[in-house]
Amino acid sequence: MLGKLLRGIREDHSRADRQKRSAEAYDQGHAALARGDAAAALGHFRAAAEAWGDNLEALANQAVCHAMLLQNSEAERCLAEVLRRAPEGPLAAPAHMNLGNLALAGQRYTAACRHYEAALNFDARSGPPNPDLLNNLGIAEHRRGFADRAVSRYREALALRPTHQDAASNLLFALQHAPSATPAGTFAAFRAWAATFEAPLAHLRKPHGNSRDPDRHLRIGYVSGDFFKHAVSNFIEPVLRNHDRAAFTAVCYATRAQDDEQTAALRALAGEWRAVAALDDDALAARVREDGIDILVDLSSHTVGHRLLVFARKPAPVQMTWLGYPTTTGLDSMDYRISDAVSDPPEVAQSLHSERLLYLPRTQWCYRPDPIAPAVRELPALTTGHVTFGSFNNPAKVNDGVLKLWARVLAALPEARLNVVSVGDPESRQRMADTLIGNGAAPRQVTVTTTVKLDEFWRIRDDIDIVLDAHPYNGTTTTFEALWSGLPVITLAGAYGAARSATSILTALGLSELVAADEAAYVAAAVKLAGDLPRLAELRASLRQRMTDAGLCDGPRFTRELEALYRQAWRNWCGGGAP
Repeated sequence: MLGKLLRGIREDHSRADRQKRSAEAYDQGHAALARGDAAAALGHFRAAAEAWGDNLEALANQAVCHAMLLQNSEAERCLAEVLRRAPEGPLAAPAHMNLGNLALAGQRYTAACRHYEAALNFDARSGPPNPDLLNNLGIAEHRRGFADRAVSRYREALALRPTHQDAASNLLFALQHAPSATPAGTFAAFRAWAATFEAPLAHLRKPHGNSRDPDRHLRIGYVSGDFFKHAVSNFIEPVLRNHDRAAFTAVCYATRAQDDEQTAALRALAGEWRAVAALDDDALAARVREDGIDILVDLSSHTVGHRLLVFARKPAPVQMTWLGYPTTTGLDSMDYRISDAVSDPPEVAQSLHSERLLYLPRTQWCYRPDPIAPAVRELPALTTGHVTFGSFNNPAKVNDGVLKLWARVLAALPEARLNVVSVGDPESRQRMADTLIGNGAAPRQVTVTTTVKLDEFWRIRDDIDIVLDAHPYNGTTTTFEALWSGLPVITLAGAYGAARSATSILTALGLSELVAADEAAYVAAAVKLAGDLPRLAELRASLRQRMTDAGLCDGPRFTRELEALYRQAWRNWCGGGAP
C-alpha cells in the first residue's frame, strides 16, 4: 500500500515537472517571437509540446513559426493536429482561421472559405463574429469569382467595426466586380469611405507656398505601392522614360518595400526616388511638402500599399489619381482623375466621380510590351480545324454570369474550344468547368488551366484564336497582352470605368465590331468572328502594327499628352480656379 502511494507521488511530481518545463519553454518561445526569431521560437515551442503533450497552445504556435518561415505545409500539419485532438476546443476557431489564411496564401480559395466559415460558426457560440475573419472570408469569396458574396461579408465586417480600413477598401474593389452593384450605390460607398477616413483629417490641410507661375518647371510626385514587377509599372515606365526633363521633374514615392529588377529600372528613370514604406502618413505628407511637389499623382487608389490618407492631408496644391483604379477615389482632396472619354463618357461618369475628369485623347494607358513576348505565330485554327477561345482574366472577374455567357458561345459553335487560363484553386477549376458544361457547353470543349509561370502564360496564347473578355470588370493588361499576341478580344461594354476598359482599347484600334452592347450581341460577335478565318488570320498578322499605328505603344507622344493635362491643371490652380 505504501509503495503504491509513494509511486503515485513520484508520478505526480514527474507530471508537475513536465508541466513546468513545458511552461518555461513556451514562455521562451514567445520571447523569441517578440525578437522576431521564428526559428528559435519554433525550437522552444517544440520542446514545450514534447514536455507536455497536452500543450496544444505550443503546437498552435509552432504553426505560427512555420508560417513565418514560409513552411506553410508544416504549419497546416500542426493546425490540423490541433483540430484532430480538440475539434471543439478553445483553439478550434483560431486554428480554422489560420488554416483559412494558409489556404488563401496558397490560392486554394474554396478551402479557405470552408475554414473561415467553420471559424465563424465557433465564434457565433460566444459572441459577434470577428471582423478580421469576415474580411478574410470576403477576400477568398471574391478571388474565386463571387464578388456579391464578398460585398456582403465586407459589409458585415464594417457593421461591427466601421473603421476597418481593409474591409472598407476591399468593399470598394468588390463592388466594381459585383454583378448586382449599381453605379449610384458604388459611388455612394466611395463617398462613405471618404466620410469615414478622409473627413476627420481635413483640419490638417495647410495653404501651399508653391510659386503660382503657370509656365515654370513643375515637380510631379508619383505615389505608388507597385513600383516593382506589376501591371502599373508597365504603364508608368514609358512616362518616366519620356518626361520632358526641361519642364518636369518626376519624384517617385515607393510606398512598399518590395524591390526587384523592375524597381531598379524605374529608379534609374525617375528624377528623384523616395523609399517611404517606413514613413507614416503625417511624415510622408511632410516629406511631399518639403520636396516642393506641385502636382501629386496617386497610382494606387484603394489597392494594396495605397496612401490615400496622405492625399487627404493635401500636401500638394494639385492632386490627381491615375492608373491604379478605373474609377473615383471618392476623396474631396483629390482634384482630378485622368481617364479617356470612351472609358468614362462624361455624360455618365462625371456625376459618379468626386474628382474632375481629365481626358487623354486616345486611351488612358500607354502599353509597354513585355520583352519576353514571343513573335506572333500562325492562326491555330488553320491547323486544328476549330477555333479556340481563351480567357486570361483574373478569376475574380469570372463570375457565374460570365461563365454562362461563354457557355452560350460554345453552344452556338459545337466544334469550338475554350481554355480558361490561370485558375490556381483546384476546386474553382472544377466549378468553372461544371458551370460551363451545365449551361450548354460540351465537356470536350472546356479546359480550365492552373496558374502558370509568365513565359508559359505567353506560350499558351500561341494556341488561342480569340479572347473572351469578362464583365462587369474588363481586362486591361490582359487585353493589351492578347492584342500584342495577335488575338482579337470580344468585350461587353458597360456604363463606365472598369466595365469599359477593353472598349476604350478596341475603339482606339478601330475594332468597334468586337465591342458588344448586350449579351446577345456578344455571342453574335464571337460567332461571326469565329466563322471568318481569313479575317482572323488578317487580324492575327496585323494587330501589333495596328497598336503601333494607333499610338498605344508610343511613349513620347503619350507623355506629351499627359504633360499637357498636368500643365492645364497647374495653370488652373495658378489662376485660382476650382478643379
